[in-house]
Amino acid sequence: MNKKLWDMYAPIYELAMRADMKIYRFMYDRIPTIIKDKEVLELATGPGLLAKHVAPAAKRMIATDYSDGMIAKAKMGDCPSNLSFEVADATALPYEDNAFDVVIISNALHIIPEPERALKEIDRVLRDDGILIAPNFVEHQTGLGSRIWSGILNVAGVKFEHQWSSQEYLDWLDNHGWEVTYSKEMAARITLMYAECKRRSALSWENDEKDMDASIGVYETKTEKRERKRNFTDNFGNPRGLLGRMMLVSMDKEHLPMAEWGFRQFEMPQKADILDIGCGGGYNIQRMLKRCPEGKIVGYDISKESVKKARAVNKGEGRVEIHQGSVEKMPFRKERFDLITAFETVFFWPDTEGNMQEVYRVMKPGGLFVVINNYGDPKIDWEKKIPCMKRYTAEEIGDFMENAGFTDITISKKDNLFCVFGKKPQ
Repeated sequence: MNKKLWDMYAPIYELAMRADMKIYRFMYDRIPTIIKDKEVLELATGPGLLAKHVAPAAKRMIATDYSDGMIAKAKMGDCPSNLSFEVADATALPYEDNAFDVVIISNALHIIPEPERALKEIDRVLRDDGILIAPNFVEHQTGLGSRIWSGILNVAGVKFEHQWSSQEYLDWLDNHGWEVTYSKEMAARITLMYAECKRRSALSWENDEKDMDASIGVYETKTEKRERKRNFTDNFGNPRGLLGRMMLVSMDKEHLPMAEWGFRQFEMPQKADILDIGCGGGYNIQRMLKRCPEGKIVGYDISKESVKKARAVNKGEGRVEIHQGSVEKMPFRKERFDLITAFETVFFWPDTEGNMQEVYRVMKPGGLFVVINNYGDPKIDWEKKIPCMKRYTAEEIGDFMENAGFTDITISKKDNLFCVFGKKPQ
């Protein structure tokens, strides 16, 4: 961001925002009830409009901004005794871990080039039960008024790095580990989406891992007890309820040797957009983050429980998104990904051969599709044991890829493990 630009606008910022005082009055009324007697940090405070109104309710409040000019302006005039203003970068905060009960960042995430870095810092300085308040402008191109005002700001040098719709913004928070507990869309020159969030807790997964040998009934609710009556084997293809969570813990451990062997079969690019289909508990995503230090990874799984765990495992990681859905129709644009992986999942796809066409659609030309699987003991009738499973040989998977349009099909094998590669032509 251009610090000099915001220094220049500091003297007139308050005047420019007067037309949107309705949204400020809403925040002036609501936020004090949330921050009462708490340690509060505000990021991107600007000239301190919000901070000066809400700080009296807090135990202590520090309001920060990237711009020296904004902080100089904020320090002018009356200021509550428990409020201090400091220059700080939201993506590299100078505060200790777990220092604050509440963090506020208002109308800033859309102009930060890498807002995920700000969320990671917020996660670091916020206490375990802390609250994130993150109102943000959205719908920048919806309606004539929004388009005109957005155009004026653009001419003035204010660049919108991210132009979310209301739902896209809430989804973005959710995908980065923040559960939205309250939201309100508000009309203004540019629509505001007010959001209050808490971290998505990983506690349930920690309990599962610590108590795998304990009786299921210790943790089971009535709903989960009914869920357990489902066919046990269905959880292999779509883990659900407590039994599904327990199975995820087991599968993550059992699949580790296969994953480590699979990663040795191909070279991970240093920078790439990656899709991991059937991401399970999200541990392979962590492994790929280390192998692709400049990449971005999307985890995708049909199981709600898998998505919850993958988000918990990768909580606060700005380069990761996790989505729920079926491989039959994925919510991604055409030609988005450089690399697509599928670890121990294609045997559970509803139409493995047909679904390869959907993988092909979201793959960039020149991209690589990697399928890694354990065929299992060939003497065992796995389809009979696990009815939701349809087993294929490596050669059959290669044929499916070729039929979908992939070329340069390559197969690697070790014992019952196999890895099949296919490239999308340039």
